[in-house]
Amino acid sequence: MGPVAKAHTILGNHDKSIEYYEQIIDLLLPLVKEQSSMRDLSKIYLNLVHAFNMKGEYDLAEDYYRQMNDVLEPLIRQSNHATEIGEVYLNLIITANYVGDYFSMESYFEAMKHQLNPMLDNLVTAKEIGETYTYLFEAAVYGGSGDDAYEYSTEMVDKLKTLRDGSTSTEEIVIANKYLGDAELALGRFQFATVYYHDLVRHEPTPKNIFMLARAYDIAGNQQCAYHWYQELLAMEDVDKIFYIGFVELRSEDIEEIYKEVGVPFCRGS
Repeated sequence: MGPVAKAHTILGNHDKSIEYYEQIIDLLLPLVKEQSSMRDLSKIYLNLVHAFNMKGEYDLAEDYYRQMNDVLEPLIRQSNHATEIGEVYLNLIITANYVGDYFSMESYFEAMKHQLNPMLDNLVTAKEIGETYTYLFEAAVYGGSGDDAYEYSTEMVDKLKTLRDGSTSTEEIVIANKYLGDAELALGRFQFATVYYHDLVRHEPTPKNIFMLARAYDIAGNQQCAYHWYQELLAMEDVDKIFYIGFVELRSEDIEEIYKEVGVPFCRGS
């Protein structure tokens, strides 16, 4: 319901958005008292604080943010699971941003780095590497630390490329390609992103993966290949493609308009 509430906010449907945020609060408040995992608790608090904030109940947003900090900080210091540490600290940083506690955002990020940096060389799987470094990258972006964001992204790329090139596991190759494509996009190296997304689609041609490949080509300025993969997505018989149809149809029409005199050229990279 979060995205629906945000959509109504964007459209100016204030009463409808408030109604959705109230539903979010009603659903999540009882969960705060349950024995949830640390990761789940961090997501519950994040969404509660955001909902209270969007309703204009800033005192309650602040109260639950403080409660989130009091509950999670002692727990997170005891954790030795890198992905868990990464996700919880990132959620703390995002929630601190919601309430304007920018000093704590920086403090959380420093604590996150202090706890995670010694673990980074011990990450083994593509999932562990991809998730942990992505949390660090996103936290750095929220904190405005461009140097850290660049460092963590490039480090992740180096580690995942080595793992991917030496792996015989299709699952590991798929996961590595996904994170490598995402990282190269974040670094602005769009042509490299298309290489990894292309291999991802070769192993796992889902609507989401095809969409990411098409978008990477589009962002890179290769409209011919973007168009080719948009058409591949439109031709699929898969219910999941519905999430992308509206955008894909509009973007396809834009590209067709550009080449209306000669037709969209063939994609050589397809």
